[in-house]
Amino acid sequence: DNTDASANISEAVSRQLVARGPEALDAVIRERALLREPVAVSCAGAVERRLCDVWAAGAWKELLASCMSEQICLEQGVMIFSLWDDPNGCQPAVLRAELSALAAAVERRLVCVSGKSSRSYRHNVTDIA
Repeated sequence: DNTDASANISEAVSRQLVARGPEALDAVIRERALLREPVAVSCAGAVERRLCDVWAAGAWKELLASCMSEQICLEQGVMIFSLWDDPNGCQPAVLRAELSALAAAVERRLVCVSGKSSRSYRHNVTDIA
């Protein structure tokens, strides 16, 4: 049956792409936009999602193993999450602007509550409550 053969081929291609790991992600994203057959688009979407999961898991492990500052870890974590969530729509510059605005709001709140700037004082969670 032609449908079964097509499904088997799709599954085999999907397995091969996923086995290549995150380095195949860019190619899948790029080529998915050019596909016309609904089955191919669906298959590429499933492969893209799986590759995003594999990439994000590796990126989290690498981030957790690094010895970066808390601020850099938070920023990198947001980038990883955003790219995992929407690889085509993630805009790093917009995210950085949002993070800066959030950090400034937190800074104002901490200064208001404790009377001390976070640049000169390491706040405890209990200081914020």
